[in-house]
Amino acid sequence: MTARSCLDGYILQVDLSTRKILRNPALEYNRRFLGGRGVNYWLLLKELDPRISSFDSKNMLLFGTGALVGTLAPGANRLNVASKNALTGGIGSGSAGGYFAPELRFAGYDHLVFQGKAEKPVYLWIDDGRVEIRDAAHIWGRTTWETEDVLQEELGDGIQIASIGPASENLVRAACIIVNRSRAVGRCGLGAVMGSKNLKAVVVKGTGAIHIEDERRFNRAVSEVSEKIENSGLLKRLREYGSIEGSPFNAEPVRNFQDGHPSSEIAEKICGKVFHEVYEVNGSSCCFGCPVQCCHSYRVKEGIYAGATTDKLEANTLADFGYRLDLDYAPAIIKAHALCSQYGLDIDNSSSVIAWAFECYQKGIISQKDTDGLKLEWGNHQAVMELLRKMTYRDGFGDLLAEGCYRASEIIGQGSRKYCIHIKGQELMEGIRPAKGWALGVVVSERGGTHTRGAPLTDLSGVPSEVGEKMWGVPTADDPTTYQGKAKIVVYYERLHAVLDSLGICYLTSNWIDPRLPGPDDYAELFSAAIGLDMLSKDLMRIGEQIHNLGKIFNTLHVGFTRKDDYPPQRLMEEPIGSGPFKGERLAKDKWDKMLDEYYGLHGWDRGTGWCTRRTLESLDLTDVADLLERVGRLPE
Repeated sequence: MTARSCLDGYILQVDLSTRKILRNPALEYNRRFLGGRGVNYWLLLKELDPRISSFDSKNMLLFGTGALVGTLAPGANRLNVASKNALTGGIGSGSAGGYFAPELRFAGYDHLVFQGKAEKPVYLWIDDGRVEIRDAAHIWGRTTWETEDVLQEELGDGIQIASIGPASENLVRAACIIVNRSRAVGRCGLGAVMGSKNLKAVVVKGTGAIHIEDERRFNRAVSEVSEKIENSGLLKRLREYGSIEGSPFNAEPVRNFQDGHPSSEIAEKICGKVFHEVYEVNGSSCCFGCPVQCCHSYRVKEGIYAGATTDKLEANTLADFGYRLDLDYAPAIIKAHALCSQYGLDIDNSSSVIAWAFECYQKGIISQKDTDGLKLEWGNHQAVMELLRKMTYRDGFGDLLAEGCYRASEIIGQGSRKYCIHIKGQELMEGIRPAKGWALGVVVSERGGTHTRGAPLTDLSGVPSEVGEKMWGVPTADDPTTYQGKAKIVVYYERLHAVLDSLGICYLTSNWIDPRLPGPDDYAELFSAAIGLDMLSKDLMRIGEQIHNLGKIFNTLHVGFTRKDDYPPQRLMEEPIGSGPFKGERLAKDKWDKMLDEYYGLHGWDRGTGWCTRRTLESLDLTDVADLLERVGRLPE
């Protein structure tokens, strides 16, 4: 195949019910929304009936690559997936790195749109221009790792695979899609949506290339971005220790948020240094085109979990299977992460519903009679492993956990909802009480409680006041505990994250984690050189604002979320952190209200409802969407 431009790929539409496959140009959509998340959101909003449920065969599942994916732009490797959220009913969105997205672009496709449901399990095979729906009976029921092994043997080298495990096949709401054995398209139950369509995997092999319009200018921009990445001390630590090296933020979900600071005994036993020195093997590796190389491998050599091995332990892994469940045994954390990758379980959602069950057990709401004889006591790692299995296969008590804590608490009642710490119906992963800007970004996230839609990591890692003043006009950026000015930083990162997800670039190479790393000016220059047209950073960020509004609008249409859904869980407003440097910190409702008013104002949204306004949508060239909202009575007057 020959090279094609960054924007001029194809949308492959696959109807699994009829087995009909269509190929349509993506240029119109990519020009407007860059690709990736932006195009995914637009297609979902325009084509999905709000009456359709997540597991309905008429629901859509979209894979999207970004405009810079497959080029030499550092970190340009992300696959964005979107559908109706299996937990919230609103927008569902996630992404993964690795090599799948570039390979899909090399085959000529920027987007895949799945509709319908296959009569029997299938997988999609894309070999450049040849596309086939193939029988997957022989891999249905297998783990993601087994699935990759079988398909590699069957189709040969040079292929890339996105697959689901048994958790998705059994419609577990914590299920995710796995790429390259360890990269998860996490949150929102997207794996379960894929499973509901009887789609086991997507396999791709491409031999094309991406054409750059102004190579000299592009290469210069790549060099400048690469230099910033190479000079970052934080990224050097990530390269050395892996992505588990998310330094302690003193904002952890200890024992299901009963506290926000882990004990020094647990922290010392499961810190990144321990994993690096005792369990790491084979050095580091990277996703396509990424100089950071944050993917490290780990193996347990002795004990009851001897032989357990996994890649890509995250900082989240420590929070999820360490602090959240009070586990201080590093081999158990490696084993839990490996099981999640194999079963196809999101580590945040699965550990959170288990933590809910542990606290219900602690409070006497459930007993061993309810848990199939398991003692759900904090620190019981063997019970955690068994619950992961039970959840995956909907076995006994696991059938309840497979619904997520919001639905599970509705089923058992008895005041158990109090211990389901969720945002918009999806479990909350992050500790948020100390850092107010971080908290705002997490809580207002359109996909339901997540830090990857605008929560400023700089609020946790610290940023000099002069940097905050220069970047955002916020002199209080160096104080995580203040509410002042934080809405402005959140809006900035919401727009930047939307841009990065649509260009297909990993957040870890951006100024999200370090203000000295590449930002909007850098990405505007890369994009301009790639397409041969000039685009200013303000224009790029305006597209980011459009995309962010699309997610907000989807939620308004499909669920009717309002201002009341943009508040933290009661526990985090009523119960302060009990220990550590941020002892006493909580989220105050009166101050939250003021910050939320400022946040809505910056977006031009209605402060009473939290909904988009016609004036704002028309200014973003989204008049047709405003008309749609008005027809259903969800456009403020």
